[in-house]
This record gives sequence, C-alpha cells and structure tokens, in this order.
Amino acid sequence: MLNGTIMVLMTMFLKFHLKLALTNKTTIENLDKKGEEYLSVYDIGSGRNWEQIFGINKLLWPFPVFCGSGKPLGDGIYWPSNKGDESARSLNSASNENQRKQQVAG
Repeated sequence: MLNGTIMVLMTMFLKFHLKLALTNKTTIENLDKKGEEYLSVYDIGSGRNWEQIFGINKLLWPFPVFCGSGKPLGDGIYWPSNKGDESARSLNSASNENQRKQQVAG
C-alpha cells in the first residue's frame, strides 16, 4: 500500500517537472499562473529546451556530468527567448552556437 502511494506521488512529481522542463517554465511561474495557459518567454521548443538543460550530448543526459559536450547550453545570464530584444536574441544564439561548436569539437 505504501509503495503504491509513493509510486503514484513520484510519477505525478516526474510528470509535473517534465512538463516544466519541456516548456521552459519554473515552478514559481507555474504557481503564479495557476489555472491559466500561457507561453513562457523562454520556451524555444521542447527539443531546444531539453538541450538547454541537459546539453547536446544525448549519451550524457542520464549522468550529472558538466564537462565538454555534457555542459548545458547558455552562460547562465543570457537566455534565448521567443520574443523580446532582437540584439539580445542574436547575441544569445551566436553565443549558444559557439558553445555548441566547442562542445561538439571538444
């Protein structure tokens, strides 16, 4: 009985956080907009959102390794967005492309 309850709760927890990761939202944003459908400014597509979190090397996704191609995309300050300042977006995409090239080469 207890194992089943824990399994159900952990499945719900996993489903919730996968949804947040694929839509590039935070828990705070989700709670703030509870009950409303909205598109996060930082939602750049589920595939790119996932790479932004786990890096581009699919073999390293299950492991918490942050070196070379396993490093998440971005610099932690500037994030690509689906709208907003075009100069910041081009800077982000150029920075991410350079980082992607370095990770593939390294």
